[in-house]
Amino acid sequence: MSLGHALFIGLGAYSVAWGASVQGWPPLVTWPMGVAIAVAAAAVMGMLCFRYGLRGYFFAIATLAFNEVAFFSVSASAALGRSDGAHPADLLGGVC
Repeated sequence: MSLGHALFIGLGAYSVAWGASVQGWPPLVTWPMGVAIAVAAAAVMGMLCFRYGLRGYFFAIATLAFNEVAFFSVSASAALGRSDGAHPADLLGGVC
């Protein structure tokens, strides 16, 4: 059982939003970038969990801890919109 799926989805979504809104990159660049960042985070988390042999409840708690660290890091980051997140108007150039 893994409780860290929100971390991977959030990292992918925020990286796509950042690439599109801040850098102005097209979707064909930002979507694979989001997938690559999510996969890299999953690989790091997996290597750490399996390196220390976490199983069962300990694995679930570790994945939840990674998720919470990422949540509080994004909530404190002004570049990522703090707790408000990325707004659709910013992503679409003020269309919404």
